Amino acid sequence: MNDTYGHDVGDKMLVTIAKRLLNSVRKDDIVARIGGDEFVLIAKDIKNTEIIERLALKLQKRIREPLEIDTHIFNVTLSIGIAIYPQHGTTSQDLLKNADIAMYEVKKTKKDDFRIYNK
Repeated sequence: MNDTYGHDVGDKMLVTIAKRLLNSVRKDDIVARIGGDEFVLIAKDIKNTEIIERLALKLQKRIREPLEIDTHIFNVTLSIGIAIYPQHGTTSQDLLKNADIAMYEVKKTKKDDFRIYNK
C-alpha cells in the first residue's frame, strides 16, 4: 500500500479502518493497532461463541465497505483470529499468540474469514 500509493494514503486507510472497528464494537471494548495492519480487539463478558461469531461477521461486513481515500477507492478484507479467555490462555501473551495462530490459519486457507483458536 505505502509503496504504491504513498504513506499518506496508507496512514489514512489505517485511521479509517480503526474508526470502523471502533464504531462496530461496544463502548467498553478495546480496539488497538499492534503493528503494521494488525489490530487487536478485547471484548469482555462474552458468554458464548455465537456472540463472538456474530461480532466477527459484523466487523467483516463493516470493513468490506469500500474505502474512499483521496482519489482512490479500496476494497479491504479482514482475517480474524480469535482466542478466548481462559480456554485459550490466561495471559495476554498466550491469548495474543493463539489469536495470531488462528489468524494465520485463516490466511493460509482463505482470506476474509475468521477462526477461533483450536489447540
